[in-house]
Amino acid sequence: MKAAAATVAGALSPGSVKLIGLSGSVISYPKPTDDYDDPLNWSLRRKAVHFGVVLLFVATSFASTDSTIIYHDLAKAELGLNEQGVATASALRFLGLALGGVVLVPLAYRYGRRPIYLVGVVVQLASLVWAATARNGWEFTVTNCMAGVGASVSQAIVPLTITDVFFIHQFATAYGWYVFAQGVGAFLGPLLASFVVAAQGWRMMSWWMAATLLAIAVLMLFLVEESTFVPNMDTQNDCKISEARVVDRRTENGKEQFVTSTSRETVDPVELNRPYGGSGLELPPAAKSLRQRLAVITPTGRPIGERFMSCFVILVRFPGVAYAALTYGTIMLWLELFNYEIITVFTASPYNLNTQGTGLFNLAPLLGHLVGTIAIAPLSDRWIVTRAKANAGLHEPEARLWLSLPAGVLVAAGALMFGIGISETVTTA
Repeated sequence: MKAAAATVAGALSPGSVKLIGLSGSVISYPKPTDDYDDPLNWSLRRKAVHFGVVLLFVATSFASTDSTIIYHDLAKAELGLNEQGVATASALRFLGLALGGVVLVPLAYRYGRRPIYLVGVVVQLASLVWAATARNGWEFTVTNCMAGVGASVSQAIVPLTITDVFFIHQFATAYGWYVFAQGVGAFLGPLLASFVVAAQGWRMMSWWMAATLLAIAVLMLFLVEESTFVPNMDTQNDCKISEARVVDRRTENGKEQFVTSTSRETVDPVELNRPYGGSGLELPPAAKSLRQRLAVITPTGRPIGERFMSCFVILVRFPGVAYAALTYGTIMLWLELFNYEIITVFTASPYNLNTQGTGLFNLAPLLGHLVGTIAIAPLSDRWIVTRAKANAGLHEPEARLWLSLPAGVLVAAGALMFGIGISETVTTA
């Protein structure tokens, strides 16, 4: 019954793929096409440049959103805000983070990843410039909401980029670098911001963040090409295929079978090509021009109506996804509570930490975060290969969840120790 759990009525369950071949070697999945511009075929250098700039954006986005807590008290006094006003601004920032992806992910499917990245940079840049020049409390609130919406790109779209560029057995390593960038921004950002605020004031911190994002916007404009693979389908406008062979991929008894049809129907050109490496469509032999690769918008023709609600449907249909989402959300909640406790508890008696002291408090979680992302992420990729070999070569996405169990214990233990330490007024040394 090794592979029985992965099959229902002869078909693989959603997300399950044949990862190990008959010779015991790893099968690269998704299978790339023979198109030079298929992101799965990009050279290592091309992938590194693309993903490297994206990671810079992620780190800066997290630094921008998490560093605001450093100057809350200063902004509150200058802009006439009370505690409720600051709490409302923070809540709206996280509301923007949560709901931004619900709107932006479907748009990324329809128009490509690149325009969404650029929009995210511009929105965050505008929020920082506005925050640096704010004169009223309501401006502080609005800029926080804008910052959350812009930063949601760094959480919602980057996972799509990873699936565009990397294979399944590389996902965790790529995600490890992604989470590494999150940690650098979330923990190192407030540390650097604390010294800027102490030396130059809280408004200058926003100006420095804006300058950094402006530089990243330039890098994105010229180095981050579109990672959505759209084959050349000149004679099939809007992805409508009339009296043409439509290829559908099905897996029965562990073998791929292809079903053809002559009916008129809408076809996703990306999914048509990507699953098995061939489409029946003639792909262009020549590489795309630089203008095509750096186009601001790349229409895919994908229908997006259902995608606006698909995230909620997936949460209900797949317990594994719900568990992963709940775990991730809980950890993010804990990190925010950690930051809030630092700025409220440790700035008061008996600790009386100054701005730099609160910033330095982020060194401990930064160290743990870096160790975890560097060590655990590649281990996850090796783990799924090992599990697939023991499962008749089939990979099931839930196999990765086993490694989250010890992580949950460690996070719970850390939160408990932190809370007990505060209640017992343990020294910060």
